[in-house]
Amino acid sequence: MIIASAAFALLAMGSCSSSKPVELSTLAGKWNIVDVNGKPLTVTSADDTPYVGFDVVNGSISGFAGCNRIMASFATNLPAGELEMSQIASTRMACPDMATEQSVIEALNSVKGYKQGKDGRIELISSDGKNLITLEKAQNDISAADLNGTWKITDLEGAADKLNADGEDAATVSFDGTARTYAFTTGCNNVTGQYTSSYTDFSFEPGAATMMACPDMTVEDAVKAMLPNVKSFGLVDDGSYAFYNAEGDILMIISKK
Repeated sequence: MIIASAAFALLAMGSCSSSKPVELSTLAGKWNIVDVNGKPLTVTSADDTPYVGFDVVNGSISGFAGCNRIMASFATNLPAGELEMSQIASTRMACPDMATEQSVIEALNSVKGYKQGKDGRIELISSDGKNLITLEKAQNDISAADLNGTWKITDLEGAADKLNADGEDAATVSFDGTARTYAFTTGCNNVTGQYTSSYTDFSFEPGAATMMACPDMTVEDAVKAMLPNVKSFGLVDDGSYAFYNAEGDILMIISKK
């Protein structure tokens, strides 16, 4: 009886742990879409694989639906296991076969939650618990480690007309991915500190600056004003990187020197 009771208790504990809601942080990063409404997706190449990427800090989703890029937002303050997407949008390129894309977008519009699936997969589910989309973890297509090195600031809100006004690289930013530090040169003072990032979310932590007085501190002031407002970053078409605020507005663009 004692052995049987102990075994039952262990079984009950295992059952409780397996039903524990998955924390939102688990969704961070890029996930390939394996099936939609129980139907496996077939793709002609790895580059054609539909996927979604979750920025769980800022509540944004980016991805690929089989033809067009997709983007959406979601609340980050819901209980674990709940997920509701809003403002789902996509680019408007026409493709010979839009069936996969249509099924993906329709399913995303019906998602109300998520749960742990088999083999580390995640299931996006409807309000009645139906599995709408199965996700499988993929290698992230963007990482703050890609920022290592020194970059030229080519656009900066509040100081775009002052960048490299003298024909020199007066404004740069350097990143050290190991130490997770940043260093801005502004043509006057240097601004340094640490950053945090997970997938596309990005935050500049409060830093320190040298104290030299200069005739024109426009670029430096713009950098200092920008730092606390950066919430995410992304790769743009020409190989540059853009940094965005919570509303998705570009605050800064950097290009490799």
